[in-house]
Amino acid sequence: MTDMRNNNTNVRFAPARRRAFTIVELLVVMSIIVLLISILLPSLREAKVTSRRAVCLSQTHQIYLCWADYLNDNFQILFDYTLQQPNATRKIWTGTLAPYITEAGSDILICPETENPPGLEGVKNGYRMGNAHLAWVERRSAYHGVEPFDRASYTYNVNMCPRCQYGKSEDRNRTISSMEQANLVPVLGDGIWREAHPGEAGDIKMHPFDLSDPQAGATGAWDLAFRYATNRHGILTNLVFADGHSGQVYIPELWQLKWHRNYDTGAPLNNLP
Repeated sequence: MTDMRNNNTNVRFAPARRRAFTIVELLVVMSIIVLLISILLPSLREAKVTSRRAVCLSQTHQIYLCWADYLNDNFQILFDYTLQQPNATRKIWTGTLAPYITEAGSDILICPETENPPGLEGVKNGYRMGNAHLAWVERRSAYHGVEPFDRASYTYNVNMCPRCQYGKSEDRNRTISSMEQANLVPVLGDGIWREAHPGEAGDIKMHPFDLSDPQAGATGAWDLAFRYATNRHGILTNLVFADGHSGQVYIPELWQLKWHRNYDTGAPLNNLP
């Protein structure tokens, strides 16, 4: 009887042949990946923009809390405009609030959509206005300002200052309790300079020609609410109001807010895009 096991001794099986991707298949896969990236990137970019806008809005509220703490420590009396302060204590608003901002962190002064202004290292007296994506800086020895409180991405409404040199005394408030329609009165918000005083007599309401650099083309006749009008967050500006709420305001609506007690909210806005 034949041993069947010996018949299979020399049988060998060829290894399975691996099939490689063809160039066409690789191109199809790459095309799908590129398509997915092109679909996802705008969403990711928009999510990043939305996140930065939210951080900025939160920062305006944190600065408001610092401002409110100052008022609580000073009998609810609003602080004065820089040039009306005594020489020994003359500070811009960031310096006045510095002890309170220090606790919150000085980084709340810089919107995440803006960069620190370059080129003033070692300068004792100088300034640079900001724009949509650059913070302003003012470094003057007479204002007793020190870094990092000599710069910010936000603009203060100096109509809040009792003795501001601009406008009329009857337009301004001395205390927060004397303020009418506090929910419509901006304290500060996204802006290009340390201060603005919308509604000064004779000002013309003008929408900026260039939202990335609102100061470009501006004249002395313009209502200074334009300093809050940038495309830093698209067509929205982040503001915090005297009643404590922060909000996003559509740029043309900036001139409808109650910047001071007698601000003309119904005057027409010129140069609408």
